[in-house]
Amino acid sequence: MKYLKIFAFSLGALLVTSCSEENKSFNTEAGVSVDMADSQITVKESEGQFFVPIKVDGKANGDVKVTVKVEGTGNNPAQPFEEHNGEWSGNFILVSSTLTISPDQGEASLEFSTVDDFNINSDRTFTVTIVSAEGAKVGTQNSTLVTLEDNDSDPYERIQGNYKVNCFDMNGTARMFNISVKGVAKSSPYYGVLLNVTGLTSACEPIFVGDGSSMQAAFEVDPETGAPMLYLLMPQDIGKCTYADDLRIWALNGYSTAQAEVPGILSDDGRTISFPEGSMILFYAASADFSTQLGGFGAISDFSFAR
Repeated sequence: MKYLKIFAFSLGALLVTSCSEENKSFNTEAGVSVDMADSQITVKESEGQFFVPIKVDGKANGDVKVTVKVEGTGNNPAQPFEEHNGEWSGNFILVSSTLTISPDQGEASLEFSTVDDFNINSDRTFTVTIVSAEGAKVGTQNSTLVTLEDNDSDPYERIQGNYKVNCFDMNGTARMFNISVKGVAKSSPYYGVLLNVTGLTSACEPIFVGDGSSMQAAFEVDPETGAPMLYLLMPQDIGKCTYADDLRIWALNGYSTAQAEVPGILSDDGRTISFPEGSMILFYAASADFSTQLGGFGAISDFSFAR
């Protein structure tokens, strides 16, 4: 939990410093108000970073500074992530309770992060309320109800979230980097069937692949243990090669182009996805039919996902 403490403190300090160093010219035009853009929003408990927008109504001739408060509400109130008697606990982090909106923006967002507890519970809620505004009046829509949707009772939802990959790269060097495992929309026919793993190419040479390459994985529940599982499907075309326009980036099972499914199983505590020892994903540049091949430019081996 220490990294969350450092994260919250450092970002908060940065924002306070930057605001104090800037000379703000606040709006003086009459008829300008600020409102929460949404009356309510719902985010998954495993979402990580999310935003709550605030909008300016009217034509402002200067900045508008908004201050908000957050309060747990409802039958299962969400609590801010804070220290109590040396222990850190809570369900969300608000980076800053103040927000400055410039006249050319018209809207800006408060930045939050969820803190997943990996426990089955009812959805938690909290309200974000505008308590004051400099350079504008507070409008009638002054609060947003935020629902943190529990993801632990549904195996497909439980495996989703942000992870750190622990692995060895192509040179045998130990690496650690961030990825996300996300599902598809509930309206999709692939809900409960497919997952998207984004960020695995962080171990690759950036000249070959851009940010955000996503790899599909199949999902199922282990019939014996009931544990959520994903299967990394290979070979898989995961995006365009930035080094050569006519080539694609392929994820291969080791050095083979044969079809393979590399299984990963979620631990009982929901914090780790483990894969078979010796597993390797090779990232390879080749044409769609493999008639033209540039070669491998990155790999991860003996990997696991942890959060």
